[in-house]
Amino acid sequence: MKCLISVFLFLTPCILFSQIHYRVAADFSIKETDGNIENLSVGKLYYNLSKDILVYSMHFPEKLDWVINDTSFFVFRDEKIENRYTIPKINTENILHLSLTGHLNDFGLSNTNLYNLVKTSYESGLIISKYEPKSNKLKKTLGKVIISLKQGNFNGIVFFNSEETIVKKLIVQDSQIINGIFIPNKILEIIYSNNNETYKVTSFSNLRLNEKENEKYYNYNLLNFNK
Repeated sequence: MKCLISVFLFLTPCILFSQIHYRVAADFSIKETDGNIENLSVGKLYYNLSKDILVYSMHFPEKLDWVINDTSFFVFRDEKIENRYTIPKINTENILHLSLTGHLNDFGLSNTNLYNLVKTSYESGLIISKYEPKSNKLKKTLGKVIISLKQGNFNGIVFFNSEETIVKKLIVQDSQIINGIFIPNKILEIIYSNNNETYKVTSFSNLRLNEKENEKYYNYNLLNFNK
């Protein structure tokens, strides 16, 4: 019996670690239009949660890699760097990141220290949660956020500015559950700006978790560029 207990204690950390999802890959397409101009991007996506590396390996309209790491956005063409930009840290706000870490249902708001949950209601089969900025100071720059859950899973989110005007919506149009993880695989994003609306539909297919292939993308070589 003692031997069996020892074996169990030895194996348990390995079993638990194997259940941690730290990589996700997918084929993707992004269709965007403002009513006049339409854009289509197609390629493959790779996200390494442990190294904070998100790669969009584009196949169309041109072949290049977008690599996001920490506060850097890189553009590589034929494995040579073409551009580098400094951006806000956005990987933790990515829907796939939120799915992997189990924070999608509140869109990670509970981790930001910016919002308080002020109201929850049940309407037309949806659980509706209202979040407001924590302080009057924050309310000068941030507006409320409304999140809806459907059958216990993330369904959509609406962002308002400080003047109570809607600035962005995200709506899940399709989803799937992989290894117990809810992952949206078709998301409609609507951005409202200057009395105009921009629509973007992001679709994922062939989703894979914790794959061992494609190490080049999961461990993208940024050593000489990320300074």
